[in-house]
Amino acid sequence: MNGRSATEPVLARVVRMPAEDLPAESQPERWAAAAQPRIDAMVGAAAVLRTAFDARGDIAPDTDAELGSRLLATCDDLHQWLQNSPAPDDYREAHAELGAAIGVFRNAAFAFRSLPGAAPDRLAARSQGCELMLDQGNEHIQAFTAKLPPQPPD
Repeated sequence: MNGRSATEPVLARVVRMPAEDLPAESQPERWAAAAQPRIDAMVGAAAVLRTAFDARGDIAPDTDAELGSRLLATCDDLHQWLQNSPAPDDYREAHAELGAAIGVFRNAAFAFRSLPGAAPDRLAARSQGCELMLDQGNEHIQAFTAKLPPQPPD
């Protein structure tokens, strides 16, 4: 793991107000604000999955499927939103990082859901892959945040 606790948030608020409250001329900030609830949901589902992953052995296989499915649903929601809401020019690199995070978190969810059925000789490799993908997804979220233009102070 990367030294961060399983429940520590990875993403600070990108924009501090709802998209509809931003002035029309701040279209890039509106895009980021509209993405925020979906990002929060995905990051939150990944954090819950991480907590469950760290507690492996104490959870039932049906819980694995439920947690993995929840992360997949949040990834799908954000992916669909990105398809319908192209990023403004200033946010193209941030958009790419967000897309990468979605892909990695999706793969982590699939890997996590496969753990209960893994053959004993494959369990360690699948577990390591799942953990690495969760870490990589968090790194893409951090890179996404870093690629956004700085927000003015309050």
